[in-house]
Amino acid sequence: MNVKQLFDFITDLSIEETMVEEYLDKISVLTSQQEPLTQQEEVEQEVFRQAYIPQTLNEVVDFERDINLIKSGQGSSNTLIYQNIVGLNADLSGPKLIPELLAQDKDDEETGESSEGDSDSGSEEERGSKFVNSARPRDETAESKKLRKQEVKQQKAEKRKTKVKKHVKKRKEKVKIQKSK
Repeated sequence: MNVKQLFDFITDLSIEETMVEEYLDKISVLTSQQEPLTQQEEVEQEVFRQAYIPQTLNEVVDFERDINLIKSGQGSSNTLIYQNIVGLNADLSGPKLIPELLAQDKDDEETGESSEGDSDSGSEEERGSKFVNSARPRDETAESKKLRKQEVKQQKAEKRKTKVKKHVKKRKEKVKIQKSK
């Protein structure tokens, strides 16, 4: 790996433990395909080594100026050295959830799929959320209200069947702590 790739691997907040092996495999494939460094690339690496990289946003002198330059097109996302540390997307649209290297592969795999892939990713977000919209519809009839309440009752009864009693849960935790000592 070159210095920039190593820095990105270490500081990228979007790389989770489950992704480390996959990420390292992709990097090793890329580095094996790379040609020897040119004089220009060696200079760029040395400049990167010597560059000041802030560790917190408090150490950034004018982050608003940097973001405005990139959004206006005057600078590239490569000029924002601390982008990985703060966890921003390359286009500064929001937080980075997947490393760029792995996101490129996922985009390549999804090119065969059309809008079906987009709706699938949306459902993953909905599954991750435990929020259930329980707002009552405005034009709800008495009969539909009765059915809705009955469904809620059934759901709560099902949940109670699988619930672990509080005293049992505490006892398990206590035993686990004693075994670890």
